[in-house]
Amino acid sequence: MGRPTIRKGGKHRKKRVHHRRSFPKRAVVLSLAALAIAAFGSAPVVASQSDTGRLPAGDITPVAATKPPAVGSSISMDLSTDAELTIQNDVLNRKFTGQIELEVTGTEPGQPNAVRLEVRELRMTARDGADGPVDGYGLLEINLDAAAGTAPSELVLVDADEPRWAATLRLDFSLAVEKPFHVPNRIGDLVVYTGSSLRLDAETSEQPPSGEIYELGGAIDLAQQSDPGITVVTINEFRTKASA
Repeated sequence: MGRPTIRKGGKHRKKRVHHRRSFPKRAVVLSLAALAIAAFGSAPVVASQSDTGRLPAGDITPVAATKPPAVGSSISMDLSTDAELTIQNDVLNRKFTGQIELEVTGTEPGQPNAVRLEVRELRMTARDGADGPVDGYGLLEINLDAAAGTAPSELVLVDADEPRWAATLRLDFSLAVEKPFHVPNRIGDLVVYTGSSLRLDAETSEQPPSGEIYELGGAIDLAQQSDPGITVVTINEFRTKASA
């Protein structure tokens, strides 16, 4: 028997498929990226305003941080104060909370970054036993003494690069004591007044301040208006946190 005849061609013939070589697109993209980095150096990608709807945080500089508030404007702040007071021979530690409002009344001559502030409103209260042991003196209430003729408070830019502001608050006020029966020979409510302005000093980088701490410039005495020569209350500490 002879070998079977193998037919060439016909419908059963398989065609060899030739694949066209093409340069991968991904390699092109990577190569272009490498060239860009080599030419310009790598840099962090920052989202544009159109991408996020707002400017990047590093581009936002509050105007109030480098320039003083405008003359005629008002500054309102919440106050939280850790105070130590001596009433006669009793030492009280109280936490006062309240508000203060100041008005920018003018600039210092020749100092465009220094402004004068006037206290327009001040009210703070401290309840007995609210943040410590009961001392028996009841509610203590501080109110602005608008008739005292207080020297202006100040806000001065001392370093424009950081920036850094020096803030000084000068306060004259009355202090009402709800239960003054601890004070000898006292009948009725006890209201005493600052004999000299209470001074608070702070440094801040933001305007208005945000959580800045004001420290007492020195202890002050308070007395009754009917007998200003006799000290009834002394404020030893008045550490105040102010937040707009």
